[in-house]
Amino acid sequence: MLDLILLYKADAEFVAMLAVLAAAFVWGAGPEKACASAFAYMFLIDLPLRWILGPGRHYSSIDDGTLFIDITAAAMFVAIALQANRMYPLWLAALQLISLASHLIRGIDRLMLPLAYSVMNIAPSYLELIIIVGGIVCHVRREKRYGPYRSWRNSLNRSRAAGPSASPKN
Repeated sequence: MLDLILLYKADAEFVAMLAVLAAAFVWGAGPEKACASAFAYMFLIDLPLRWILGPGRHYSSIDDGTLFIDITAAAMFVAIALQANRMYPLWLAALQLISLASHLIRGIDRLMLPLAYSVMNIAPSYLELIIIVGGIVCHVRREKRYGPYRSWRNSLNRSRAAGPSASPKN
């Protein structure tokens, strides 16, 4: 049974990523689309990187391709988290920073077990997938209950942003 799971694990992850990406673009707003796109980026950039850099993910040393993916994905998740009017992108950014930290720890501690490196590097992506699904579900529920709300922190009402002397236009 474990062999069967391991045989189709990559395919199942890819299908799940596509399903979450589709759900974000159908039911989500800006932050959901951005988070799902950043998550999809990690999968979609892997193939060209492996073609350029060669096979990776051996975890006996730092994997340059995965390091590049983790740096860019962490930058994307942090940027989204700083601007989104949601809490869950902060969790995604934190998880991606854990994945990024696995490379730093591997570089510092050459005796780190390859299994520990791989778990610390891979496990956050499973949680990220679950959190993005939860973010989409929460967004849909909130819109049903309260109606539309702003997606980004910098999308302030211009009359409030201008100060007390500004009057709203009817």
